[in-house]
Amino acid sequence: MELKKPIRNLLYFAIISCVSCVCYLHPVADDFDRYIYEALVRVRTQSVEAIYPIVKHESPRSEASSVLDSPQHLG
Repeated sequence: MELKKPIRNLLYFAIISCVSCVCYLHPVADDFDRYIYEALVRVRTQSVEAIYPIVKHESPRSEASSVLDSPQHLG
């Protein structure tokens, strides 16, 4: 009975690790919120002008967004 708990915990950890790896390696292509969040986090260490082209061209949805019309809008 004592052995079941560590095995169960190890199994949970393995499943969570696998799901995390799959999500990291294959992100959702149309994940607009993630791109905006990435821009907000990067702005702490980089200028808006430097990250604007990266975020703008991440996906068709971000290219079509009026939020990302210019670095000033992103800022």
